[in-house]
Amino acid sequence: MTDTNKLKELAAQYLANPSGTAGEDSEFRAAANPQAILGLIAEIERLNALLKAEKYAYKDKQKHYEWLEEDLKECASALPGTYYMDPPDGGNVSIPEQIRRMAKDAARYRWLRGASHFDTPQHQAFCKAYGDALDYEIDAAIEGATQ
Repeated sequence: MTDTNKLKELAAQYLANPSGTAGEDSEFRAAANPQAILGLIAEIERLNALLKAEKYAYKDKQKHYEWLEEDLKECASALPGTYYMDPPDGGNVSIPEQIRRMAKDAARYRWLRGASHFDTPQHQAFCKAYGDALDYEIDAAIEGATQ
């Protein structure tokens, strides 16, 4: 790698005295040889390639962030108002926590509707029929409330 600080210093000295009376001309020309120039060009190309790779990585991360943000908005739009937020603090609950609370309610409902906790076929048949009727009534009530 080329010592860019030394080359910079010699170039500044040469620009201060372009006639080269103090030997700045020859020192600068000796330091600014083809090997040094090629080294600088190689360093510039390496840094440009690194910058390009970082730019692509940044764009990929940005696109991923945008997808996550869109997914979060979709999840938030599926939440039923403030029902799954903590009432005491006015709703300072994260969206994932609200979704966990919804899932827990859904699991409770599936258990209630299912017949697995009853031991006779008659009870199981009753739960199945009643569960379907309950679904119908709940859906109708929700639909009526939104109109």
